[in-house]
Amino acid sequence: MLPDMAFRAVKTGPHAHDGVAIQFRAATTSSPWRDALRELSGGQRSLVALAFLTAAGAAGAAPTLLLVDELDAALDGVNAERAGALLAALSRGSQVLAISHSAAFQSAAKHCLRVTRGESGTAVRLERV
Repeated sequence: MLPDMAFRAVKTGPHAHDGVAIQFRAATTSSPWRDALRELSGGQRSLVALAFLTAAGAAGAAPTLLLVDELDAALDGVNAERAGALLAALSRGSQVLAISHSAAFQSAAKHCLRVTRGESGTAVRLERV
């Protein structure tokens, strides 16, 4: 999803509970690895997070419930569709609850809970997509 970037996860200490850091660099150079994710755009950070969720799912380590809030907000339509498709694939092994305003992203869902507010109050409606 980010063909110009290379990423890796690196242990931050000698113990498993110390965690990992995500490092990145340009894929076509031997530049030093960097770990300041704030240097990435919002869309790139969303795609990195989704890549790690997908890798966890492929390794059989996906959580039972994934809750993502506007993961697609910084993505263009094409990448929003890709992200939706990846979350749909993850939903085979986990329950996914995604909050989104993007029709492209929502199109990958099995069901959509639509919440609207108007003069008469808030309406909630479950739709099969």
